[in-house]
Parts: sequence; C-alpha cells; structure tokens
Amino acid sequence: MSKTLENGIDPIEIIDKYGADALRFSLLSGTTMGNDIRYMPEKLEQASNFANKIWNAAKFIIMNRPEEEKIIQFRKENYVEEKNTYKDDALTIEDKWIMNKLNTLIREITVNIENYDLGVAFHAICYI
Repeated sequence: MSKTLENGIDPIEIIDKYGADALRFSLLSGTTMGNDIRYMPEKLEQASNFANKIWNAAKFIIMNRPEEEKIIQFRKENYVEEKNTYKDDALTIEDKWIMNKLNTLIREITVNIENYDLGVAFHAICYI
C-alpha cells in the first residue's frame, strides 16, 4: 500500500465490516519482526471467524461458571499460600493439566512480548 499511489485501505471501513479485533488479529498473524505485512482479505475473514470463536468460548465459560461465593469458598479451603498452589487432592488430573498448559503458555508469551515478537506470541495463543 502506498499513500502516493492511493491504494491504501481505510481501517475504519475494515473495522465496520470485520471488527477491530479481526483487524488486529489479521495484522499480527504470520508477522515477524522486520518484515512487511501483506494485506490479504482472506486473513481478515479468518481473523473474524477466530474472534467469533473466542467470543463464543468466553460466553460459554461465563454462562457455566459457579457462583463467586463457591469459588471463594473453594480457594479458602484448598489453596496453600506457602506453596502458591492448591492441595494435591483438590484438583482433578484434568485441572492440573489445564493449569500446567496455561502457566507454560503465560511464560512463553511473556518472553515473546518482552522481546517484541508479537507475531510469535499470537501464534502461540492461537495454536496451543
């Protein structure tokens, strides 16, 4: 895209059509530091679909989570402050697996963001 050639894309039009999150996702996906970004409408469509999946997953989790009082009570009964973890019998193996994957992802993404490798961080989030 070039301002001189007047072949630029108006981000407001893209946001109106696909949404701001889809634009952000499409700009981050497949990028590496020092490389130019190629505009591809297909990436916007894919990013819009991905944002929609994230939205639906978050909505499902919010609709099915326990009441806040139950969460607070569970933490009071099962969290060990000294060890910064839960009691061994408090979590199922599936819970432990999810928490392990989450903590690994957090460490990886933190390193990527600190190194300004946003495309790599984005890829780690999307393809875990």
